[in-house]
Amino acid sequence: MICLVLALAAAASDFYVSPSGSAGNTGSISSPWDLQTALNQPAAVRPGDTIWLRGGTYRGGYRSNLVGAAGAPIVVRQYPGERAVLDGNNAAAKSAGRVLSVYGAYTWFWGFEVMSSEINPPVSSYGPNNPEGITIYDSHHIKLINLVVHDMVGQGIAFWSENSDSEIEGCLVYYNGLNGWDHGIYLQNRIGVKRLVDNLIFKQASHGIHAYGSTVAYLDNIQLEGNTVFNSGHLGGAGGRNILLGGGRIATNPVVKSNYTYFSGFDNNSNIGYSAGAVNAQVDGNYFIAGNVALRLINFSGTFTGNFLTGETDPADLASKYPSNTVLAARPTSGSAVFVRPNAHEAGRAHITVYNWARTATVSVNLAPAGLANGAPFEIRDSQDYFGAPVVSSTYTGNPVVLPMTGSSTAVPVRFAAPAHTSSEFGAFVVIPLGAPGPSPAPPVSGSAGVGSSRGRSCGLLGLEAVLALAIGFFLRKKL
Repeated sequence: MICLVLALAAAASDFYVSPSGSAGNTGSISSPWDLQTALNQPAAVRPGDTIWLRGGTYRGGYRSNLVGAAGAPIVVRQYPGERAVLDGNNAAAKSAGRVLSVYGAYTWFWGFEVMSSEINPPVSSYGPNNPEGITIYDSHHIKLINLVVHDMVGQGIAFWSENSDSEIEGCLVYYNGLNGWDHGIYLQNRIGVKRLVDNLIFKQASHGIHAYGSTVAYLDNIQLEGNTVFNSGHLGGAGGRNILLGGGRIATNPVVKSNYTYFSGFDNNSNIGYSAGAVNAQVDGNYFIAGNVALRLINFSGTFTGNFLTGETDPADLASKYPSNTVLAARPTSGSAVFVRPNAHEAGRAHITVYNWARTATVSVNLAPAGLANGAPFEIRDSQDYFGAPVVSSTYTGNPVVLPMTGSSTAVPVRFAAPAHTSSEFGAFVVIPLGAPGPSPAPPVSGSAGVGSSRGRSCGLLGLEAVLALAIGFFLRKKL
């Protein structure tokens, strides 16, 4: 049995897909599959393997049925140095109602782009002809990592209660939807824990994070941590909340920790509890910045500490009821608050959130938390023009970096006029290390290596848990 497990670990491999790939190919770098073939998990694809998306535009309505194993997920990842885009402007995605449907288990989707180039969709954004970006269904232990989901006709990401024990981490989610029904991330949860961690979510047609449901929908064990959510509803002017966690059924055990929200003007707020309320909640260390009502806390029980709020509150006596917070009637006009959140999966990558109360032209940022090595080249990109020119390109020396807070452009949406860039008072940025690692070992430049580019990655890199998991992964595949 040990020999079998070790053999499985040694077999962990890299496979490849491309927009021009074919089901009849081998999945090697010189003979790539089409994307749907890879997502159907051919027999050669096993727990611990990686499927690399070569650059280009993938047009289809895709369904992932991949099943990895605990400690040995199957990883679907953009190939280093290339740009892989899943575009929902096609008949298959419109018929399916989404660009990517996720089923299965123990699968990570990493680093690629999901969007729609549809310029003139139907007026209503509800229905199968207006696809969502990613919809996560009956599945468990799924991760979305460092994806860019934007300009969808419907929701950006739908994260439903049929899924359990899954996470969305480090993603950029913006410009999604047509009207007040369309949100950045819409989620519900019944079993296990759902986590949204370190995402940048901004300028949707409606709400940013929409953890909501009716009296029969579950909102249990939802954790929001380190997310930066701003100017929700600014796409098309429908209005929206940055964070809504609550609905017709009580939200139990929610965690809302170290999130950073912002509205440029007086337009909206965040809301925890909504109607039925939230119990055994932990709401700690967040920033709720608005011009009118900063936060509505409805039928709430739990901890509420270390939060920073500007604007009115609901209840009006929130400051006296929960004294271990800072509640201001107006925004500060001096100083700054800068937060650097390291990426959990890519060393040197990080998100920077800046509240520049003094509205200075630049802000000094200590990048040490990002984990960049001395001498490492890096760039900093403005999240509001992520694919534009970087605002900083440099080599890390350990010294603070001067980050410009003025002069940035804003990306133009596919279907709307460009919303205004935030003023120098606020910004959200992405630190990207240059020279990111590729497949290990590196794929051949040309020629075929059988069913994959390489086999024989060291099982020592996987760890004992992963090695054992590889063996049981096959049994999980059969059951799902």
